[in-house]
This record gives sequence, C-alpha cells and structure tokens, in this order.
Amino acid sequence: MISVVVTSHNYGKYLQKCIESILDNDKSFLREIIIINDSSKDDTESVVKKLKKKTEKIKYFKKNFNSLSKSINFGVKKSKSEWITKIDADDYVSNKFISSLYNQLI
Repeated sequence: MISVVVTSHNYGKYLQKCIESILDNDKSFLREIIIINDSSKDDTESVVKKLKKKTEKIKYFKKNFNSLSKSINFGVKKSKSEWITKIDADDYVSNKFISSLYNQLI
C-alpha cells in the first residue's frame, strides 16, 4: 500500500481538487493521504476539515516549519507505508496514478 504526502502553504484553493483526484484512485492501493499545512494563512484548514469527512484515510497536521523540505520529511516520518509518494497541493493526478505506481513497484 502507498502513502501520499501533500504539503500546502496557502494552496487551499487548489487542495480540494488535488485530494479528490487522489481519492478517485483505487482505494485498495492507497493507505493514507498525509496533508501537512505549513503556516498557511488561507482556507487550507477548512478545506481539509471538509475533505476529512469523506474518508478516514486523510491524516492532517498543522505545522510552522516554513520549509518545504521539513514538511515533506515530517510527512514521510508520519507515514505507515513502505512506499511513499509526494504530490504537490496545486497538482492533481489521474485515477490510475496510485495503481500504476503500485504495479511498477511490485
């Protein structure tokens, strides 16, 4: 199973599309989505709270690192999977992304 780390610093306006695109993937390959809100001053937190109601696979952390690399490393440490991928909060993926990644790894 795969964990997805998504970091956000004021990307609330993109975050919902990003997370929904991940959730549109086959859930059997997706262990968790770890969202790190790094010092956002926008609506990132309210977007995540709404998304968390859809699934227990979302893990949310609010930090004040002010550093992309520290946010990513924190997400990796919180992961419970052997395999981890990172997706930028302003990106979205196809509904075959997670299964294709998994099949390539296996």
